[in-house]
Amino acid sequence: MAGEMAFRAALLEHLRGDDALNALTNGIFDQATDRVTPPYVIMADSLANDWSAKAHTGYEIRVALVVHDEGEDSQRLSAMTEAVVRRVNEMPLAHTGFTLVNMQFLRSRSRRDDDGRWQALIEYRARILESSH
Repeated sequence: MAGEMAFRAALLEHLRGDDALNALTNGIFDQATDRVTPPYVIMADSLANDWSAKAHTGYEIRVALVVHDEGEDSQRLSAMTEAVVRRVNEMPLAHTGFTLVNMQFLRSRSRRDDDGRWQALIEYRARILESSH
């Protein structure tokens, strides 16, 4: 799905374009990586469904962003999560290949695993319309 991949690329570029978010992390990545130490953000798998209208091809895309950290408490994780949410809320509507109709926060979940690493999952639903060719 070209629309889904264009959306993912635009979201990743938008997140990486934030100096404040970059200052809090060791990177923002498309999919999981074991080559970096926390703190970092990954874009997890996405799921696209048809959201077309009579004259427009469109997609409803669910995407999750996962913030990773380690430490004694969750203060830094909270700061990074807030920075991610703020940046997603600032995403412009017009992009090459598609228009973002809306981006809605769905849910979040924070947890600490048995190794003492923190994770915050932030899930969104985006609705896009592909641009006319």
